[in-house]
Amino acid sequence: MIEMKGGTMNDRIGGIEAMMKDAAENGSGRKIAIWGNNPAGEMLRLLLMMNYRIAVSVCVDDPEHSYSDMPCFSPDVLDGKSAEYYVIAAVGFRASVKERLERFGYRAGADYSYFCDCVKEMSDERFEDEHGNIITGRYGEADTAFFGYDSRIVIGDNVSLSSSLIFAQTDSLVEIGGDSVIMDSCIYAYDRARFVSGSSCLFNRLYAQLYDDSAVSFGEHFIVYSFPGERLLVHSQPDTYITVGKYCMFSYGVSLMSQDGHSIFDVKTGENINSTKEISVSRNIVIGDHVWIGFDVSVLYRTNIGNGSIIGANSVVMGKIPNNCIAVGSPVKVIRRDIAWSPKNASMDINKCGAEFIALTKDDTAEQKR
Repeated sequence: MIEMKGGTMNDRIGGIEAMMKDAAENGSGRKIAIWGNNPAGEMLRLLLMMNYRIAVSVCVDDPEHSYSDMPCFSPDVLDGKSAEYYVIAAVGFRASVKERLERFGYRAGADYSYFCDCVKEMSDERFEDEHGNIITGRYGEADTAFFGYDSRIVIGDNVSLSSSLIFAQTDSLVEIGGDSVIMDSCIYAYDRARFVSGSSCLFNRLYAQLYDDSAVSFGEHFIVYSFPGERLLVHSQPDTYITVGKYCMFSYGVSLMSQDGHSIFDVKTGENINSTKEISVSRNIVIGDHVWIGFDVSVLYRTNIGNGSIIGANSVVMGKIPNNCIAVGSPVKVIRRDIAWSPKNASMDINKCGAEFIALTKDDTAEQKR
C-alpha cells in the first residue's frame, strides 16, 4: 500500500465525503444540522440529498462567517440538543466551533463531524494541519478551509483579504500574488486544481469554482470591481484551463465558463457528448493581455481573445477574437479593428494605452475575418 502524508491511499477520503459518511453512519434517527453558511455547506446539503437521501434540517453560523443565501440561524439553537441533531462542521478550523459544540453537549464523532479539526501548527503567517495542508503568508483576514490532503494556499506580501473564502480539497494550489486586494470573494479548488493570480490584482466579488485537474490564472494588474448582487463567475471544467493575461479589466457580471454545467447525452447511443475527458481538454479559454470586457458578458469554452481588444456589454463570446478590435453581440462579432484603449477615462493621449498595446489588428485567419 502506498504511504502518503495524511494517511494511506485507501484512507484518504476527502472532507466532503468523510462528512457525508459520518452523517449517514452516526446521524441515523437524528436531524442533520450543518455548521457553515458557505459554498461547502451548500454543496454538502445537495450531496447528502442526492447520495444518501438525507435532508438537512438547519444551517447555523455566525453572521461574520455567513457567505451563502441559505436560511441560517445562530449556533445557539443547537444548545443542549445533541439527542435531536447530528452536526456537520463544514468550516475551516475555528477553535470556537469545537469549544461551543462541546459546551452545547456534543461529543466528537458521536454527535458531530469536524474534518478540519486537526491543527498541527498555527501562527500569523503559517498554518499546517495533520492532513498535510499548508498555508503560507498572512491569511488571517480570510476564511480558509481544507477539505482534503496535501494542498497549499500561498498568500503573497501585502495582500488584503476581506470577507472572502478560500477552500481547497486534495493536492490543489491557491496562490495570490503580492500587493493584491481580494474582497467579498470565494475561491474553491477541487482535487488537483490550480488557481494562480499575479501581483497587484484587484478582485471584488469573485466566485471561482475549479473542478478536478483544472487551472485558472490571472496576470498581474488584473482588475474586476462588481456592484452588490453582481460578481465575476469563473467555472473551470475538469481537465481544462482558463488563462487571463496581464493588465486586463473586467466590468461586473462577467462569467468565464469552460463547461456546460451539466452532462448531455445522445439518446440513441447513450454517449456523453459534452463532458468526456477527450472533449474537455479542448474546452479552454485564453484571454490575452490588456483586454477590456464589459458588463454581463459570457465567455464560453474554446475562446481565444487577442491582446488589446474590447468585448462590449451583454455579449456572448465563443471562438477566436483578434487583437486590438472591438467585438460585441450574441454571438459576438468584430465591429471595429485597429483600436487601442486606455483605462484612463476621457483620455486624449493614445500613449496612455501603453506602447506595447498599440497595434494594428492582425487578421491572419479566416475565422477572424468573419
